[in-house]
Amino acid sequence: MNMEYGDAGEELVERASDRLGEAADYIRSRDVKSMASDLQAWVRKNPGPSVLVAAVIGFAAGRAISRG
Repeated sequence: MNMEYGDAGEELVERASDRLGEAADYIRSRDVKSMASDLQAWVRKNPGPSVLVAAVIGFAAGRAISRG
């Protein structure tokens, strides 16, 4: 590990690894309908961040299409 980041960098990588593992477990254990239902519930609870995420995805998709 780079000495500049030390324990904080190591902890960050470990947390990211744990979250990716949790996401993989979630995807393996759910079907598409269940994931869509969970997403719908999250959007209802968090409308602001949902709009931001949708805008970022739309922007990225627009850039990908316009360059293709």
